[in-house]
Amino acid sequence: MTLLRQLFRSGRGATAAPSPVSISEDPAPAATAAITRPLLERIRTHPLRYVAPMSVTGLGLAGGIAASAISGSGGSLRIASLLLVGAAMADAVDGVVARFFHAASRYGMHADTITDGVAYGVAPAVMVFSLGERAHLPRLLSGAAALWTAGSVFFRLFRFARHDQAEISVGFSGLPSTGGGPMIAGATVMADVETEEAGDTVAARAIAALTTSVILGGLMVSKIWYPKLSQVLAGLNWRSLKTRTGAAFLLGAITGTITAVGPMVPLLALFGAYALSGPVHLLSQKGRQFRSRG
Repeated sequence: MTLLRQLFRSGRGATAAPSPVSISEDPAPAATAAITRPLLERIRTHPLRYVAPMSVTGLGLAGGIAASAISGSGGSLRIASLLLVGAAMADAVDGVVARFFHAASRYGMHADTITDGVAYGVAPAVMVFSLGERAHLPRLLSGAAALWTAGSVFFRLFRFARHDQAEISVGFSGLPSTGGGPMIAGATVMADVETEEAGDTVAARAIAALTTSVILGGLMVSKIWYPKLSQVLAGLNWRSLKTRTGAAFLLGAITGTITAVGPMVPLLALFGAYALSGPVHLLSQKGRQFRSRG
């Protein structure tokens, strides 16, 4: 907790005096460091150090390709979504692994962009089209929604690659594809009925999922500002009892919902709240400007 307070305090711009470092009289930590530090330095300077992060990125790419193949061949959309969850976890880990091994490279950045395009663009687009086929919707409708989904993700990734890294560290211009892609995949899973049922209900749910994909694609290509969650958390006053109580209540509500109905609904609710936060903040700013002019 002390470390968290220190991190959050530094995130708000406060400067704290460095705490004095106590030298332990136990020689065991020093002996361990003397052994592990040269080994770690050799690993970090070895040419094969790039294999570790690229392997993690390759797992994410394999997950996106497998999800596309399963959903495109008429397989389970739930299994495809689980593969996309694994791809998202690999996407979150590969950068950490690259920084740990000092193996960050331009080639790795390009490989990560391609993986994101497959996992967050191609796979959700194939799931959207597959859902339209199962619901017997017009192929022109489901195909247009699928193309819009993939195109918006790739456009978002292209714009992300051109942005300044200092700006990216604070927030994003447009909904991040790491949030939009999984939300589209989750919407297809919620709308899919893996039974022999047919009728207006299935078609209506599929149309709702396709409409969701179109809206999320529009948010991804928009210039609406979305803050990074790490910046939002760092800006909270965790010393306040109100903040800690609210966080505990939210965590309890999420845990209870996952226990009752599974993880899909609360995860989609959290992603949806984040997706709506950008337009809501923009509308509130426009309202304040309008009132100030009046």
